[in-house]
Amino acid sequence: NLTVTPVQAGTYVNMASIIGGGDNTSSVSNNVSTQINPAPIAVLAIAKAGPSTATVGVNYNYTLTVNNTGTSGTNGQISVSDILPAGLNFISGTGSGWSCSAVGQTVTCITNNSIAAGTNSIITLVVNPVLSGNYNNTASVNGGGTVGTSTSNTVITNVGCPTNINPGVLKL
Repeated sequence: NLTVTPVQAGTYVNMASIIGGGDNTSSVSNNVSTQINPAPIAVLAIAKAGPSTATVGVNYNYTLTVNNTGTSGTNGQISVSDILPAGLNFISGTGSGWSCSAVGQTVTCITNNSIAAGTNSIITLVVNPVLSGNYNNTASVNGGGTVGTSTSNTVITNVGCPTNINPGVLKL
């Protein structure tokens, strides 16, 4: 028996020959073709959703969907990072198995739960806008045994001032 360890995927053709034992002619075996498939891997991608409009002082949600598009479940810690634009305050972050916290404008959500191949895990971030304006926001994901970082699409939210202000209560 001969044991070999392939180092990359592909089709390999093997044949053997024998000579010796006082015989000067060689004998060649038939060709054996073997297909080696790529090793199963996890591949993480992230998508972000949020409102197109919001109002100063009124909380709104971003939904972060972490997808495993690979052929294997994730392994180890997964980290999602979302740097909120100035003018947005982090209120909370929730998701099954996720722990979210913020330092300044950087929100980080961590899980050690595995995300199976072909499935996803969802995080909901609650933010509060304190200034009006257009806010462009993305998130990124890495870890889980994958290589590299995946960045989400950009969500643009136009935050306006409240329209129900009673001028009779304003003091100048």
